[in-house]
Amino acid sequence: MKNTLHFAVTVGINRYPGMGKDLTLARGDAEAFAGWLLDPNGGNLPVENVKTLVIPDDEIPPSTAREDARPIRREVLNALGGYEANVLHHLGSHPEDWERTRLYFYVSGHGLAPGPKDAALLMADAGPRCYGENIACSALLKYFGETQPYKEVVIFADCCRDRIPGAPLGGVTWTVTKRDNGEVSTAFGCATEYGRSAFEAGPEVPDNPDELRGFYTQALLEGLKGAAIDTSTGNIDSNSLARYLRPRVRELTEKKPEPQKSTMEADPSEPIVFRSGLTEDDVPRHTITLKFDTEYVGPVELLRKGRDRIDQLRVSYVGQEWLVQLAFGMYQVVPTEHSAHSFQDQGRFTVIGAPKHVTL
Repeated sequence: MKNTLHFAVTVGINRYPGMGKDLTLARGDAEAFAGWLLDPNGGNLPVENVKTLVIPDDEIPPSTAREDARPIRREVLNALGGYEANVLHHLGSHPEDWERTRLYFYVSGHGLAPGPKDAALLMADAGPRCYGENIACSALLKYFGETQPYKEVVIFADCCRDRIPGAPLGGVTWTVTKRDNGEVSTAFGCATEYGRSAFEAGPEVPDNPDELRGFYTQALLEGLKGAAIDTSTGNIDSNSLARYLRPRVRELTEKKPEPQKSTMEADPSEPIVFRSGLTEDDVPRHTITLKFDTEYVGPVELLRKGRDRIDQLRVSYVGQEWLVQLAFGMYQVVPTEHSAHSFQDQGRFTVIGAPKHVTL
């Protein structure tokens, strides 16, 4: 069944006439995340519950004045306010449904962070003297925490978190009507740490340029589509997603001057569940080449997290390679016969995303 009480607003901005630096992937990132929200095997939201605010690049030519660029803050607030009105109207006659409510807010574009607890998306009409044209995620979290139209609020921000002194936060403009529906659960994921940049890139040689994603959004969608499953519960939740995102984003940006470190603020004791009922068959797997570079000859075992045996092999010669299909996680190769030889790093390695070679 559709998650009829889940709502989402996604925003992606490529063109910034007042900033002097445009982006290329933000609009597509927002559209791709909206696609996951609508997917029956993803967020499973009804189409009328997802609002995607993007403007085609050719509608914002280089001659566009800063103040004429879109989308702007009012459009985002109108979309959020419309869904808030819808859910409050429903709860007026069905207050017991509050436990089933959720808001997703996804943003991609230029950004700033006046403080360490924030990430603010710069709107299309922002500029060096107009940094206040932004949507501050912390302001939204505070507002929805007090007004409580939703039991769960999820925010993903794929934008830089530059420190810009004097830049005001673009808070909400609505009157705050405090409610006491219960404790609001939140998950706030950011592409990068406070004061750091978020890089816009994708696979180095893409088969289809339209499939290029920002590094954080690429990892986010991988995780939500199965890579971040907690195999002990069959869930993808805010805990398992955070465990996947940080090493995966770092891996994707390892060639940058300073690799990105994504963050996730959520209550680990009350994780927000994005998908449930998954099995090992739902987990994406990657081809890993294990190369035995020691003189050890004999049987070996491949263990998950050093405990559960998932495969075995007899090593016959130095340089032998073993191709295995593995999901995200930590693994170890150990000899099953007593031997003075040891593998590099005690045979331990981690599978994050891309195919890789491991020398043992």
